[in-house]
Amino acid sequence: MVAEQNGTAAVMEEIVSSCTKCKQALAHTVVSKVKQRVAKVKCNTCGTIHRYLDPARPIKPKTPRKPAAQIAQEATYEKLLAMTASQKGLPYSLSGAFKEHDVIEHTTFGRGVVTHLLPGNKIHVAFAQGEKLLVCRR
Repeated sequence: MVAEQNGTAAVMEEIVSSCTKCKQALAHTVVSKVKQRVAKVKCNTCGTIHRYLDPARPIKPKTPRKPAAQIAQEATYEKLLAMTASQKGLPYSLSGAFKEHDVIEHTTFGRGVVTHLLPGNKIHVAFAQGEKLLVCRR
């Protein structure tokens, strides 16, 4: 028998709760209570123990967040573009010679700013999607 849906069922009594694993409102067994309110339940279908979720309230999907490193990298890219806003973008080519703070136009990655020159004819370029290692002077 399923108890009333006000979240005050007795321990070991069945109650309907939204299951966090099954993503459905299913029968659960009350596992614990805090101050006369149902705290934890066990799903009778999948066996998962989780906090009581009132099935009348919909489960909100989580919104993905950007990692802090990606946010910092985007801010760095924006600063570099602001510093070099007056420069015209040079077309990227393998035979091109670039120096630090040159603005380049890449066919795949778009507009970028050269951040470092590396030995072996390589350059680090900051693009909107992230920093890339490119070859030059070939």
